Amino acid sequence: MNMNKQKIINLMTIVIFLGILFGLAAAFVIKPADDYSSEERRKLQLFPELTWETFKNGDFTKEMNEYLNDQFPLRNTFVGFECDIEKLLLKRENNGVLFGKNDQLAVRLFSAHDGKSHEDTYIAPLVDFFYENHVGAQLNTINTLAERFEKLEIPFSVILPPRTIDVACSAFSYPSENSVKLLEFATAALDDVNYININNNYRARYDNGEYIYYKTDHHWTTLGAYYAYVEVMKSFGMEYYNKADFDIHTAAEDFYGTTYGKSGNKDISPDTVEYWTLKNDILDNYTMEVYTGEKWITFSGFYDFAYLDTIYEGVDKYSMFLSATNPLTLITKKGDEGRETLLLLKDSFGHSLAPFLALHFDLVIVDIGQYSKILSSKTIKNSFEIDKALVCYNIENLVTMNYISKAGNIYKLVEGWENVTD
Repeated sequence: MNMNKQKIINLMTIVIFLGILFGLAAAFVIKPADDYSSEERRKLQLFPELTWETFKNGDFTKEMNEYLNDQFPLRNTFVGFECDIEKLLLKRENNGVLFGKNDQLAVRLFSAHDGKSHEDTYIAPLVDFFYENHVGAQLNTINTLAERFEKLEIPFSVILPPRTIDVACSAFSYPSENSVKLLEFATAALDDVNYININNNYRARYDNGEYIYYKTDHHWTTLGAYYAYVEVMKSFGMEYYNKADFDIHTAAEDFYGTTYGKSGNKDISPDTVEYWTLKNDILDNYTMEVYTGEKWITFSGFYDFAYLDTIYEGVDKYSMFLSATNPLTLITKKGDEGRETLLLLKDSFGHSLAPFLALHFDLVIVDIGQYSKILSSKTIKNSFEIDKALVCYNIENLVTMNYISKAGNIYKLVEGWENVTD
């Protein structure tokens, strides 16, 4: 190659490099800032306000770094490219998400809460383990709730849906010691209550090829929720419906959940979302009243199908169950006033479980994380007459949050609680 050709190639390389560099810089300035990422299901950092206080305490610098990262042009493309590089290097993980067999994804990094108070915003360490004192405090609150419901002579059960990494551990080449330790810790702490332990059952079903947890999301599937329903009914000594008693409907075949958004892996196939209806039953016979924290909305049945066709901030197609996460949801059946009432204290895992339970009970459904909104509302009655109570709360939330401890007096939603002493 002669000298002139080499100079041309070098010059073209510099021009292309500078073109890309200045092009991205120009795009960064011209492109309007996005306030939400539908792929990652989270709000994005907008340009921070510069004040002497934020400059002095470092908040401006921190938020500016987040802004540059979140608003970078073609960000999703580069995130996917980074993931592809990780896979080329034979790494089976990206951004704290494991890549498993048959397109199974699972989060392994959890923001473990330590139960301490912090004056400033606390950014917990991303870890694989858990703080025993914190998780133990949450479980002790559940034990206390069980004692209080016992004094009210109300049957009380607890189900703690395991994490994907706990159920689908066979799909990953990743040590499960911390998973086993966490599940055993929770089981031992709830030894004196009606605890529905599904850990080994679900792991065996997953290993047998049953589709009980989504690949791209952290929730159980409708089949997984059905198996939980069966165990809940057994815990109350009640009959339940068999799988053959249901018609199974496909709600969506293109569901990508929160784990997918976090992973950056664009080569994963989507999940299927189903809803089951009891044969010879009519959804319109059921009325669902949803308190959003600001107003009441009424539905027929248990589903809000608008979530299948519309992207809402912070939610996905799984939100069709119970119309996403709301402080309070009431479900009743028309023409069947003699049914028992079940108080369901839940996180989002309770959403796909509730339609099964509603076949037997009128439901008072309380979101544990938003319990304070019920207390502060002027449009909600002070207490409900219930016959049974159930806690459905994901193991991950025990590790990362302290909502249960804050809702230790949630039993006060039940009529007659004045007779219960601490």
